[in-house]
Amino acid sequence: MIKKSIIIVISMFMFGLTACGLSETEMNNAATGILSAIQSETSETTVKTTEKKAGITETAEDDIMTAETTAAETATVTTTTAPATTTVTTTTVAPVDNEAEYIKSLFDSQSSDVWVTGSGVVTRVLKDDNEGDRHQRFILELSTGQTLLFAHNIDIAPRIDDIAKGDIISFYGEYIFSDEGGTVHWTHHDPDGSSDGGWLKKGDTVYK
Repeated sequence: MIKKSIIIVISMFMFGLTACGLSETEMNNAATGILSAIQSETSETTVKTTEKKAGITETAEDDIMTAETTAAETATVTTTTAPATTTVTTTTVAPVDNEAEYIKSLFDSQSSDVWVTGSGVVTRVLKDDNEGDRHQRFILELSTGQTLLFAHNIDIAPRIDDIAKGDIISFYGEYIFSDEGGTVHWTHHDPDGSSDGGWLKKGDTVYK
């Protein structure tokens, strides 16, 4: 399109020069100058157009890189994991003493007439046994869970008057097997004096 326009312009210009009476050489020189000027203008226009397109392309590439960077930053997610919580269950178990374990072994083997020592907690206070020699009666629970019936002869030894559920009683006496856990008697001194006999202790007081 540009070449066609140039040819038309040059033809018109040559016609005008012919009308002015110029020689053929002069007209050729004039035509060559006009053609050079048009080509120079066309080259500058082409360069500007190319530079403009190049600028648009660079701007588009920059926009693409910016968009990719933003997307990458947006895709970065920091995950914080809460520390694991550990639940510890503590079970309190009453200590098992050697004396209680020994008495349990006597029960397991159904042994009788064995002297034992230990301590336990009063779980029940029973009525006195007043048939024959009087006996104060109560039940102790040992640390093993075994229960013992105590028959304390109050015709020979003093009574524990203030005994109550929950009291801790220490003892030394003779074990007799029974299906309920066993009975302890001889918790008093020996009237004949042939042995020391047994005893009961509540707090700082010893009953024998």
